[in-house]
Amino acid sequence: MSKGFTLIEVLVASILICVFAGSFTFLVNTGIRQVNNSRQLTRSIFIVKSMMEEMRSKPFESMFSYNNSRFDSGAGSITVSPAGNDLISIKVSHKIEMNTLRGRY
Repeated sequence: MSKGFTLIEVLVASILICVFAGSFTFLVNTGIRQVNNSRQLTRSIFIVKSMMEEMRSKPFESMFSYNNSRFDSGAGSITVSPAGNDLISIKVSHKIEMNTLRGRY
C-alpha cells in the first residue's frame, strides 16, 4: 500500500473546499449588505421622524411654508396640501438607496 492521497481524492477535496469557501464568502457579503441596508433605513427613519417632530412643534398656520421644501441635501422632501377646511395632508419622504438581491420571479 502506498502512503498519501490519490489525484482523485485531492481534486474532490479541492472542489469541496472551493464550494464551501465560495458559499461562506457569499453569505458574509450578503450579511454585510443587509447590515448596511438596515443602517441606511434606520438613518432615514430617524431623519423623517425628526422632521415630523419639528413640524409638529410649529403652529398649524405655518405648515404651508414647508410645502415643496427639501432636507438632508435634497434626499428628503415635504409636500403639504389642503385636505379640507381644517385639515391638511403632509407627506414627508426620504430617498435611500438599498442594495438587494433580486431573482427573476
